[in-house]
Amino acid sequence: CLLVLVPASSADTSFLRALVDKPSTTFGDAVYMLVRFLGNGQAYPDFAAGKSFLEGKSVLAGSLRQKSEQDSLRRGELAEMAVTALEVRGGVAMRMAYAMGREGRLAQGVFRRYALKEMVFLQLMVNGDRHADVAGQELISVISRMENYQEEQGMIS
Repeated sequence: CLLVLVPASSADTSFLRALVDKPSTTFGDAVYMLVRFLGNGQAYPDFAAGKSFLEGKSVLAGSLRQKSEQDSLRRGELAEMAVTALEVRGGVAMRMAYAMGREGRLAQGVFRRYALKEMVFLQLMVNGDRHADVAGQELISVISRMENYQEEQGMIS
């Protein structure tokens, strides 16, 4: 069930075709894909509405709330949003980093490091530098794997 990747309109088809060829995605691309993922395939009319939706779902916290649509998307940021969207508990270190990072007592990057490690452990992302840009094909792959993970965990039918 690739709900996010099934285009609902010609605009969605154009977006996905362009995304596949992007060597570096933007924060706006991630917001679009995560809104479709968490909103059961629904899209929002603009970036601000999508970002607000993700903030309401607690997917965006800390420095992610300050990012603009055209900012580059880093692998650690994608991992942070993904583990939060999937409500992955992770190990003790990730839980501590999450709690301390959300309270502002720990650098956000520490949580992103553990989030990426957890995503690699769950086989939802490949290992690599958390500061590296996310390519379009990687973003699509991660979202697709997130959907599969939800199905495997019985989170959706």
